[in-house]
Amino acid sequence: MENILLAAQDNPGDRLWRVLTPRVRKRFEDQAEERALELLKQVGLESFVDSYAGILSGGQRKLLDLARAMMANPTMLLLDEPFAGVNPALVEKLVEVLQTLKAKHSLTFLLVEHDLETVMNISDEVFVMAQGTVIASGLPDSIYENEVVIDAYLGSRRKSS
Repeated sequence: MENILLAAQDNPGDRLWRVLTPRVRKRFEDQAEERALELLKQVGLESFVDSYAGILSGGQRKLLDLARAMMANPTMLLLDEPFAGVNPALVEKLVEVLQTLKAKHSLTFLLVEHDLETVMNISDEVFVMAQGTVIASGLPDSIYENEVVIDAYLGSRRKSS
């Protein structure tokens, strides 16, 4: 969730409005402000609606990015390292928001992430890659026990005889 468009002088409400194309804005003009406020509530940023985005922490900006992405009513979101550089307390908040958005909007997330513990806790299915190749896939519990994954990321846990 790298943010290449965040301007410090924007407020979250403006940011969510601007993500819509002019054609979509015109079509949903009456509903857009209401939708933006609802999404800000869903990600826990409603109290910042009139604040400048520059005062938000890195984790709060990631929450704003989620709300911004949701303005387009997607069925799937690609999240590239959404927990990178976020303090642990806000990681929990991000996970909670992702789970809420998933349930409320029937979303699918394609998550690229190195925080394996968090991935295992929020994923329905996991694909593990090493050197550009999928080395394992399955339910989180099966990935934890997968010897190929353990060897690739933790070194062999087998005892030498």
